[in-house]
Amino acid sequence: MAAEWHKALSDLPPLHFDRAVSDWIATESKWPRPADLRGKASHRAGEAAAKVSRERRVHERRINPSPGMLTATILRSKLRLHDDWDAFLDAIHPVAEHNYFVQAILRGRSELLVPNLHRADYIREHFGAALASHFGTFVTVTVDPAQTYDQLPV
Repeated sequence: MAAEWHKALSDLPPLHFDRAVSDWIATESKWPRPADLRGKASHRAGEAAAKVSRERRVHERRINPSPGMLTATILRSKLRLHDDWDAFLDAIHPVAEHNYFVQAILRGRSELLVPNLHRADYIREHFGAALASHFGTFVTVTVDPAQTYDQLPV
């Protein structure tokens, strides 16, 4: 039975496991199952990821991806070649980067070219204020289907 418990819990960081056991002993009246301890430990991991996320101004899902993200292909934008864009993209959800910025082309410092109106509208509506705040100026989003955009895998 000890081998099965070890197998079920061995991927947890030791500190999170120790705290999960301590939390369980302090708050529960029955013997835990491995899933109970995993739940307590994952709560601790989430708190730690949120703290690091705030300190480093990085979106929490870049530090602690959801289970569905672990099996998905999530591409990074070539805008990351520029330090200021790299910092901006770190602050947004990785799936938003993949869906809306991965094909964007930078013209100058503050104009993005995108392949379709949906992306342009979404970026303007959901990221316009954050872009202006981050860059200190408005970022223009232009639809230009004539550009040679990278093809995304299907």
